[in-house]
Amino acid sequence: MLIESFFSKECDRQLEFELHYDAEDIIEGYRSKIEASKRDQVRN
Repeated sequence: MLIESFFSKECDRQLEFELHYDAEDIIEGYRSKIEASKRDQVRN
């Protein structure tokens, strides 16, 4: 049971790590789109 618990926690940590970096990528993508949109609005 201890081994199952360990692997479950390791899996959870890995998923948490992946989700964190996926979220950062998504946020950065939105920031880029917002900046591009602001630049386009200034030009018009």
